[in-house]
Amino acid sequence: CEHKETRLEQGDEQGVTALVWAARRGHAATAEWILQRLQEQGALDTEQLHLALLGAVQYGHADVCRLLLSRGGVKPAEVRDAHGHTALMVAARW
Repeated sequence: CEHKETRLEQGDEQGVTALVWAARRGHAATAEWILQRLQEQGALDTEQLHLALLGAVQYGHADVCRLLLSRGGVKPAEVRDAHGHTALMVAARW
């Protein structure tokens, strides 16, 4: 059996990272664990936080949104999806 190393900051076939998957699914504890590991590795970047925030907002996971916002560096008025909508605009739909 061949062991393939998996890196948390690596995306799947579509480029979606573990953090974004956890955020979209509303798994706050998992997202927190991933955030801690990424920070320890120095691999957490703003783009990952932005994509995770958009994922959490789109699916209405307020607890994950709070977690991501508490990490700092994320400004919901500046985070935009592919259609140009900010995270705040998307959240307002809920």
